[in-house]
Amino acid sequence: MDALVFIPVLALVLLSLAAAGKTPPRLGAAVLVWGGIIAAAVAIRQWVPDSFFYPKSEIVKRVQGQLRVLRKTADWEKHPVLILEGSSVTLFGVNGAELAGLLAERGLPATVLQFAGAGANHYERLHLLRLFWQSLKPGEREKLRRTRVVLLSEVFDAYDRNPLYLYAREAYSERALVYSTPRNAGEAAQAYRIYQRQPDFAETEPVLWPLLENSLLNTFAVGAFSDLRPPGKLRGIPGFFALTDPKAAFDFPATWTNFAGSWKEPEKFADALPLPQWSRYFETLRAECAPFVDEFGFYALPLLEPQRYAYQRAFADHLPPSVIMIGPPGEAFYSRLNQPGDWFDGTHPRERGAQVFTEWFADELAREWPRLVRPSSP
Repeated sequence: MDALVFIPVLALVLLSLAAAGKTPPRLGAAVLVWGGIIAAAVAIRQWVPDSFFYPKSEIVKRVQGQLRVLRKTADWEKHPVLILEGSSVTLFGVNGAELAGLLAERGLPATVLQFAGAGANHYERLHLLRLFWQSLKPGEREKLRRTRVVLLSEVFDAYDRNPLYLYAREAYSERALVYSTPRNAGEAAQAYRIYQRQPDFAETEPVLWPLLENSLLNTFAVGAFSDLRPPGKLRGIPGFFALTDPKAAFDFPATWTNFAGSWKEPEKFADALPLPQWSRYFETLRAECAPFVDEFGFYALPLLEPQRYAYQRAFADHLPPSVIMIGPPGEAFYSRLNQPGDWFDGTHPRERGAQVFTEWFADELAREWPRLVRPSSP
């Protein structure tokens, strides 16, 4: 029986056991009682972590997966921690465990943590990181503050342009409900309103109203314990998943020809960078992660879509030389990824392609290693 049915039934049973008092109930007293109950429920929700209310949600499982990586790495506090936050491009494109192994082979030990998900917009990733910091034990949190931590953010035009990209598709799912906290929803709404004022804004489906509704559902932990089963041991899922088959109807020859042609006549990216809605998000990210992160940087993974690639190059060109930027790869690199078996579609690799992605990432990180491990500025 769903908790949404069970709880009201239980409340009615308890109500039936209540004896009538000598004086009639007063409206003011009833309002105070119910108001207190609601306030207590909201307060409990704000202080109790998602792992209690939604232990089987994808968000909690992803965070648990990265906690497991950290805790299984011997002496992790003695070498840098690299955090990758991204979308499906990272989830399917970079094997974090393999990346850590490749760095170790080069004599550059590091712990690699991946906070990425298919269709994960910036604010979902922000919530993943918040929950990760919250889920650390006090001793782990203190060790992390003393460790060199580098946070690298994925560069991808769709998510950078639209702060709530794909939100309408996920709205009212448990996944969207979990990260639509009042705080996160308010921050996302502010960035989205900035996006609405941009010349290229084109809303196809409303998202602010679903965002508000999901925020209210989150406030009262609607859906918690809905399966009426004991939470049990928290389970984790890995930060990397290999795609083995191509996307249906994906035409690799046409996609490759179109992309290869863009080398001769590179598409110009007209927008001024950084995009203001992205800047609003990144300010929040820096403020949230500042207690733990020593260095913020970016990375742009390989893809086969000219417009997206143009954005990656423009983003990289905009950054000051002092900021770490991994990628985007140059023309010569793509000769290693020119087979149909390398690609799922124009933005995601298949298993062999992900191996090439990861090896390239390790090479680029090794090249940037002196900056990655430099002491923090006072």
